[in-house]
Amino acid sequence: MKRYIVMLAVCLLSAACTEKPEEKETFLNVEPALVTFAALDAEPQTVSVSFSGIEEWGVDVAVAAREWLSAEKMGNSTVKITVADNLKKEKRTGAVIITVPEGSKLKNKEITVTQEVSDEVFDFTLSATKLEFDSEGAVAQTVTVEVPREDLAWSTAVDHAGAEWITIDESDTGFTVSVADNPSTKERVGVITVSEPNGLVVAQDVIVAQKGMVLPPSVTIYEGIEELRFDYLGNCSENNLLMILTVNTEWDVSCVDENGEEVDWITAERVESDDKCCLVGMKPNPDKGERVGYVKFFATEDVTVEVDVKLIQEGAQDHLSELTDNVDLSTVMQNWYAYIQPSRPDDPVAYTYGEIRFWSDSVEHDTMNNTYSGTGEYVSLIVYFEKIEINEENIYYVPDGEYTVTEYDEMAWEYDANAIHAGAVASWNVDWKRNSWYYKIEDGDVVQAAPVTSGTMTVSRNEDGTYHIVCSFADDMNFRLEGEQVEALFSLNG
Repeated sequence: MKRYIVMLAVCLLSAACTEKPEEKETFLNVEPALVTFAALDAEPQTVSVSFSGIEEWGVDVAVAAREWLSAEKMGNSTVKITVADNLKKEKRTGAVIITVPEGSKLKNKEITVTQEVSDEVFDFTLSATKLEFDSEGAVAQTVTVEVPREDLAWSTAVDHAGAEWITIDESDTGFTVSVADNPSTKERVGVITVSEPNGLVVAQDVIVAQKGMVLPPSVTIYEGIEELRFDYLGNCSENNLLMILTVNTEWDVSCVDENGEEVDWITAERVESDDKCCLVGMKPNPDKGERVGYVKFFATEDVTVEVDVKLIQEGAQDHLSELTDNVDLSTVMQNWYAYIQPSRPDDPVAYTYGEIRFWSDSVEHDTMNNTYSGTGEYVSLIVYFEKIEINEENIYYVPDGEYTVTEYDEMAWEYDANAIHAGAVASWNVDWKRNSWYYKIEDGDVVQAAPVTSGTMTVSRNEDGTYHIVCSFADDMNFRLEGEQVEALFSLNG
């Protein structure tokens, strides 16, 4: 029994000897844990640090904020926090870190630092807001830039209009502007913008204007026309309305022959309009041979500056006909068409305008548009009938009678009845065939033509409504165009 008591006492004594001592409290606190700064001119702020269980602590700044945020340990219980001015238009946040020794059971503490956005706007001061340059060899010009605070950055940019010819060289105090020579006669303008990347400074523009190149006096012809050709009547085969282009001068013109002597058979008429135009013409050539002349356009500022346009006119022609033999119109008078434009009863003239057309079976005729296609022959006659008045039935007949070919006077106002107007060309365009002509066509294209210049056409209407028509014409080379149809049935429009 005594042995057990002794053993129990030993055990209790052993337990009392191994009991752990009471642990000391450890902690790391910061106050406050959030610090906010104004955007500009913010004073440093301090944060209190209390701790236990560690001998020392350190201070660090998060990497992302080190550009603007700094922290300094002040003794063993305070951290001084400093921020740079916030020159950006956005709030920013960083962290100051209170660090513990390696191996410590405590964890680092973070102090959150925020900095507000500035609502202040500054202004640049520029020494010039407009620069003017000569067109060639312009001297570079410098613009000084004064900023309200040294830590505000600025940069320049050229707009699209000036990007290819304006060059900028920036320095600490401003920028130098150079321009390339202006190849155009027009003034050109570009814009340089001076700005601060964060928007704290109002951007300002510098206008860059460069004069246009000054050209010596010159005279040219639009499209570089050097020669014009005219037929014997004075009709031009091209556009003879010339546009005169001038630089730094007015212009004048003279008309001369090949020897430089002034002539009156060439005309050069100014056309008053927004453009500088001159209508060049030639009077009809009375001679059989070709003739050549010139219109000389020259600068009034310097008469040695001139440009010539050569004029070539063909000799007079004896005839318009392209025939080489007589024509049998009986093979042409296989189809007939007549147009009558009836007169009003109160119309004082004693005639009625009309047309008569004949064409061969191998030709297709569009009567409404007066066009011909296919291969063959046709004749078109301009006829003046005895007066035919409008009637209620709108039914008209080609009057019986003999129609005589007469010379056409384009300036006349009244004409004789029972007349066929002779074929001619327009005085202003020899290619425009007027009045009564014979044509031979191939695939719709005219390959031979002859004017009807003399002769007669006899018309008599039969009892069955058909016509007996006899044509006895001649052209201006006296080739005969003759034919007869005894049962002609007109397709008639009135």
